[in-house]
Amino acid sequence: MSQDMIKDVSPEEIKQIRDEIDEAMEITPDNIMEKSIQIPQLCSKFLKHYVYQKRKLNNINTSKARLYSQLYHHYKYDYDYKLDTKKEIEIYVLGDEKHVKMQEDFDKQEDVVEYFKDILSVINKMSFNIGHYVELLKIKNGMGR
Repeated sequence: MSQDMIKDVSPEEIKQIRDEIDEAMEITPDNIMEKSIQIPQLCSKFLKHYVYQKRKLNNINTSKARLYSQLYHHYKYDYDYKLDTKKEIEIYVLGDEKHVKMQEDFDKQEDVVEYFKDILSVINKMSFNIGHYVELLKIKNGMGR
């Protein structure tokens, strides 16, 4: 998957990803070899998603900081009413519709980044789980320790 093909993630795609991960985590004696081969592919696929989404989060954070600065300047120097303290100015900045919308976008994107981070954690644990599964099969079949 090229970087150009990675895009924003819709709720439907989140469900598809969740289903894909659930299927990948289902380990049986018949599919254990296939699952162990899939781990690097899954890791690569979701690492690309994670990096893209993390970069998007960082861009939103930069835009949010820039907007905060612009709004702070507006409420301190250009606003119709004189705001005397930093606290008063911050209340207006944080309550501004543009800032609220930007914060909502940031929060949503932060959730997406955390989701992909958790997926990568699950994928990284798959090798460990497969190893345990193999050991259990050995014990069950009398070949264990």
